[in-house]
Amino acid sequence: MNKKWWIGSSIVVAALVIGYAFSRRYRLLNPHQLLEDIKQKFNGVESSFIVYTPERYKRFGVETQIYRGGITTNFDDYKEEYEFIADAYTGQLIDCIEVTHNN
Repeated sequence: MNKKWWIGSSIVVAALVIGYAFSRRYRLLNPHQLLEDIKQKFNGVESSFIVYTPERYKRFGVETQIYRGGITTNFDDYKEEYEFIADAYTGQLIDCIEVTHNN
C-alpha cells in the first residue's frame, strides 16, 4: 500500500507541475507592462499607446494573440511614428513599421 501511495502522489505532483507550467506559458501579458518594455527599445519616446484588447493574428501558418500599438519618437524636432504588433503571450515584437516621416 505504501508503494501505491508514493506512485499516486508522484503522479499528482507531476500533473500539478505540468499544469502550472502550461498555465504560465499561455497567460496573456499585461499590455501596459508590454508597452513599457517596447518603449525601452526606442530612443526619445514622446508618446505611445497600446490597444488593451488582444486580437487573433495568423502569420506563416502560426496563429497567436497580439496587441497593437504605436510609438512617436522625437529628436531635434524630427518626429517619427511607428506602429507595432507584439505577441500577447511572449511579448516578442512581431512587426514594427514607420508610419510617417516628418521634418
